[in-house]
Amino acid sequence: MEDCKGGEVIVSEALRNTGLPGEERDEIFRIVSALTKDDTIPDKRERLEDTLRRIHHAPCQAILIKLCDRMDNLIDSRDQDQEFLSEYLVMTDLLIAGLSKGATLHGYTDALEQLEMVRADVGFYYEAKFC
Repeated sequence: MEDCKGGEVIVSEALRNTGLPGEERDEIFRIVSALTKDDTIPDKRERLEDTLRRIHHAPCQAILIKLCDRMDNLIDSRDQDQEFLSEYLVMTDLLIAGLSKGATLHGYTDALEQLEMVRADVGFYYEAKFC
């Protein structure tokens, strides 16, 4: 929703056209909304904190999706410059800390552990390349 004007309406209409029961559509919309960054918050850490708060109030699947999304983005981040990757590793650490309890509570420990392994791997890559 964050990448296009009127994203909320577009997602809502697309969900309405799926044929899913209303309750499921609402749940999916709440997950997507929780995972959508609020670009009106200029500071990246504050924006992440806001996202984590919304994830904790969304259906628990939002935690799993965020862990997997970060894992995928972290793998792709190796092509970025030192400044970006340094900040992204710090933000990943904050995300892991912010979602660990919920991930454990809802049985997403495998995804959490995989993210931690990818984070460590990219951290080693960062050290080798830039330090």
